[in-house]
Amino acid sequence: VVGTPGGFGLMEIGAAGGWLGHVMVLIETPIRIVQDTEEANDFRRIWPKGATEIWRAGCIESTRSTQGLNEATFLFHVLKESGNFNLIGEIDYEEQKISISGEDMEIWRAPEDIRNQLHAQPGLVREVVDAMREGCGNWSWDTAIRSVFRRGHLSSDGDKEELLDSVEESWGRDPICTSVMIVFWQRCLHKMGQDEESTDHSADLILRYLPLKADRTLPGGLLKCMRENGWEQLQGPPEQEQDSVHEVPLTPTTVLPRRMAELAPPPSPQPETPRVEAKPRYCSAHATSDRREKLVLPRNSWCKGCNQFAQVTYKQWSLCHKCSDTRQRCCICEAEALQVGTYMP
Repeated sequence: VVGTPGGFGLMEIGAAGGWLGHVMVLIETPIRIVQDTEEANDFRRIWPKGATEIWRAGCIESTRSTQGLNEATFLFHVLKESGNFNLIGEIDYEEQKISISGEDMEIWRAPEDIRNQLHAQPGLVREVVDAMREGCGNWSWDTAIRSVFRRGHLSSDGDKEELLDSVEESWGRDPICTSVMIVFWQRCLHKMGQDEESTDHSADLILRYLPLKADRTLPGGLLKCMRENGWEQLQGPPEQEQDSVHEVPLTPTTVLPRRMAELAPPPSPQPETPRVEAKPRYCSAHATSDRREKLVLPRNSWCKGCNQFAQVTYKQWSLCHKCSDTRQRCCICEAEALQVGTYMP
């Protein structure tokens, strides 16, 4: 979960850096971009002074300036003096430009047992994001005002089925930025609970980790809830040691307003993500580089084989490197490609 600090005006609600802050959900592991590499050259004009590396990550959010669920990619770096995170800006792939921010931000992640369940169900995140993409309304002033005046915390008293009905009803309301985070994680918890024999388990998971209503919670209430229910604040560089990778596991996290949170203890070490060495394959129609249409900046996409999230530079793309090689299929169009790949994009 990612957040930027707030301003002081009511009219700024719903903008990054708006009143009480802005919240986004990362849906991929941040990718490290090291200074003086080929990829870093794409961002040389906005490279932070004194930084030796920056990070790129894809997220989902709701803002006043976009329709429905906004899927974005942003750049950030770590301030050497404090170890805090700073938002560089957002990449606009359609316009092929970067909107500069420069705001401080915080990154929080779910408790370890929830992260472990997500890793054990690799298709769950994509399923939830697809459902949100279809059902997400536009950013709403009604929800923003409701969040100011109405209590958003869920009570553990009463019937569990009625509680779930109330939670699902809040998912259907038009969102503000916090709604996206709450709906995303509650949908994940609901799916995890459906695998259990007890019908009450989904409600128990939501009450344990995120007992909030998506249609009436401001960033301050969200932050308080996460602190009280085992969420962890990250400090320093994200735990990823690869120079520049194109295939990464889904590790959703939350970013919250910097000025609203107290520093938390550093999270426990996590195993490094192994480097993927498989080379993609290409069919005869895409055998040479000039036959593969490219973008100026990379974009986010899903692999149709393993449901992993990836950063790609092709306009048309279907399979990650590993799936392309394993299935002997073209990574662009999925046509047969028997010859072992030799070129790494």
